[in-house]
Amino acid sequence: MKAQNMSETYKRDQGPSLEIKDVTYEYVSEHSERTRIFEDINFDIAKREFVSVMGTSGCGKSTLLNIIAGFLPCTSGEVLVSGEPITAPGPDRAMVLQKPALFPWFTALKNVLFGPTALGFDKETSYRQAVELLREVGLAGYENNLPHELSGGMQHRVALARTLAIKAPVLLMDEPFAALDAQTRQSMQDLLLRVWENHQSTVFFVTHDIEEALLLSDRVVILKGRPARIVEIINSPFVRPRESELILDPTFVELRGRIRSLLR
Repeated sequence: MKAQNMSETYKRDQGPSLEIKDVTYEYVSEHSERTRIFEDINFDIAKREFVSVMGTSGCGKSTLLNIIAGFLPCTSGEVLVSGEPITAPGPDRAMVLQKPALFPWFTALKNVLFGPTALGFDKETSYRQAVELLREVGLAGYENNLPHELSGGMQHRVALARTLAIKAPVLLMDEPFAALDAQTRQSMQDLLLRVWENHQSTVFFVTHDIEEALLLSDRVVILKGRPARIVEIINSPFVRPRESELILDPTFVELRGRIRSLLR
């Protein structure tokens, strides 16, 4: 299989979209004891790059994502989006969580339209784009279904369309497929690959699944220790577009074993 260093191409042509600089996070318990979760985290994510973060349990993967989202302040260091420090949540970052968290009283279409409406986007344009997004994620014909009328995988598709509808340049994804069965998870991975190719958002993706990280990402950041640090950043050698059959490639198998060894 032909290989290329996608990450270096992105960095050379686009520059960083997301910069994590010397970020440390610790919390104080009710007994005034300080616990440091991770320290001195440094890496950039280029525009339109897809980066996954993996690590041992408790290393702070989701905590780092929440700092980037603006929900938590870091203890020291800083995070920048397009050169601007993050001080709070903002429309330049959108989150996809493990649970779809759809509004149960809204149809699929109204769920997708919620963000654009709240942000004051043009109604007619937003409606057309919402219908197109539902078609893109394979839900044409389900626009008027309520969440309880959709399967778990279909609800995740609506959640993805809803996130894309606000046109945030940075997507933050926190183990979005972890609760799905194996077949549905593979289907969602294939869908995300196709959708990302079309929209080319910058993606920060938290996962505990090695195959998922290698299949989707341009780079995989490995955290380990207590407090956690970056032990390695692995560049993906695989060209895009990718298919799920990539997991059978010998290079893929080799990298999977290497990451598994790092995480032991």
